[in-house]
Amino acid sequence: MRSFDIALPSAPGTVEIAETPALPALSDEAFAAGHDAGYKAGQRLAAVEAAKAEELRKREIARVLASMSVLSEKYLDTATGHLGELLLLALDRIFVSNPYTAEDVAKEVGGLITEVRQSAKIRIECHPEDMTALQSAMDSSGASLVRDSRIEWVENPSLAAGEYLLESDLGTVDGRKLTRAAKVRTALGELAVLP
Repeated sequence: MRSFDIALPSAPGTVEIAETPALPALSDEAFAAGHDAGYKAGQRLAAVEAAKAEELRKREIARVLASMSVLSEKYLDTATGHLGELLLLALDRIFVSNPYTAEDVAKEVGGLITEVRQSAKIRIECHPEDMTALQSAMDSSGASLVRDSRIEWVENPSLAAGEYLLESDLGTVDGRKLTRAAKVRTALGELAVLP
């Protein structure tokens, strides 16, 4: 036992302190085993925390994908419901931005007249501004359809430039923009009911 003199202002005296037994020295093997156990415990704890973080990340991804799927279905339903209208608007822009020229109409009408050549009477109506260009284009094709007595040429101011009507005893071909768009609408309607 050791004794120490302690000078305290209020109570001078000696305090005796019992000696504590010395701790046994750790062997290198015991130290290594404790270190390895602590390291492995730390690794297990880190793995558990990483697994929790991964699970949270997977849940968040699943939540985002589910909400995106719902949005995608809504947009698809909306687009599907309005697809015909969107296409008609696009076609209308195409017709307005790229109107049929008299030459385009002449090609169409020329092809149609060839198909109805055996008809006894053919009536072609077009916009007054297109008449001369249409007849010139038809005449230059070499078919001399302008002077064919079976063909009646009629100026129709109710038709827009680039539009035409062709009537024969075999049927009528309506080359108006709205009619073309309506044909597209009908075709789209038929596509919509296909499986």
